Amino acid sequence: YDRPERPENFGFFPTPSALAKALVEQAQLAPGMTVLEPSAGIGNIAIEAAAIVGAQNVLTVELQACNVDVLKGLGFSPVQSDFLAFQPAEPVDRIVMNPPFARQADIDHVLHAWSMLKDGGRLVAIMAASVTFRNNAKSVAFRNLVDRHGRMWDNPDGSFKSVGTLVRTVTVVLEK
Repeated sequence: YDRPERPENFGFFPTPSALAKALVEQAQLAPGMTVLEPSAGIGNIAIEAAAIVGAQNVLTVELQACNVDVLKGLGFSPVQSDFLAFQPAEPVDRIVMNPPFARQADIDHVLHAWSMLKDGGRLVAIMAASVTFRNNAKSVAFRNLVDRHGRMWDNPDGSFKSVGTLVRTVTVVLEK
C-alpha cells in the first residue's frame, strides 16, 4: 500500500485563482519577459503568467513529483528541485511566488528568489502576515529590505479559505 504524498506535509496550499490573478497583475508582465515561479505547485500562478508571456517564458520549479506531472500536463517544463537548492541559468525579469510559510521559510524563499532577479526586475510574493510583526532578526531584516525596495499590504481575511487554511497573508512587491 503506497500512500500518496500529503500536500500539507510540504506546506502546499494552491494559490486561489483570484489571488493568482492579482499577483500577476502586480508583477506588470509584458510579452517577451522571463518569469520564474518557484514552488509552482499545480501551476495556478504560472497559468496566469503564461497567458501574458507564453508558457515557454515561464520557468517553474517544483519539488513534489505529482505536481511536476501536473505542470508538464499544462505545457510547462518544470525543474524538479527544492527551490532553495535551485539556481537559474540567468537572471529573470519577474518572479511571482507563493512560497511555503512554515518556520519562516517564506523569508528564505523570497530572499533566494530576490538574488535571481534582473536589475529593473520585480518580485511579487504572498507571505505569512507574521512577517509584518515578528521582531526576530530575520523578520526585521526582511522588513528593512521591503522598506528599501518595495511595499507590502494585507490580503483579505480568508483569501486561502477555499484551499483549506485560514492563514493570514500579505502581498510583498520588491523592485530591483
